[in-house]
Amino acid sequence: MLNQEEIKKVQNEFKDEDDNLSIILCALGDTNRFRIFKLLMNYHDLCVTDVASILQITVPAASQHFRILEMTGIVHKEKMGQMVCYMLRKDDAVIKLVISLFSKNYKK
Repeated sequence: MLNQEEIKKVQNEFKDEDDNLSIILCALGDTNRFRIFKLLMNYHDLCVTDVASILQITVPAASQHFRILEMTGIVHKEKMGQMVCYMLRKDDAVIKLVISLFSKNYKK
């Protein structure tokens, strides 16, 4: 059994990155969001309509998934005229870690 000092030490070892990682993994727990993530690993950016067509889901459903991915910091969007395209936040250390976990077929 741990004493109070050991408990404090273990508590201090947990970092914000762990919290961010769990939020990101939770968001990727949905099959379609995970598929979107994998698509974005292999393609620089994709528009909502493209993803909807690829996954055979509605554009509003794809938009909802992207909204959640954006809220969790996994992707960022770029408006191109009337189209909205998304890309992974590859500059984020936690996203890089997640990419490395699933990088078997990742094109760099």
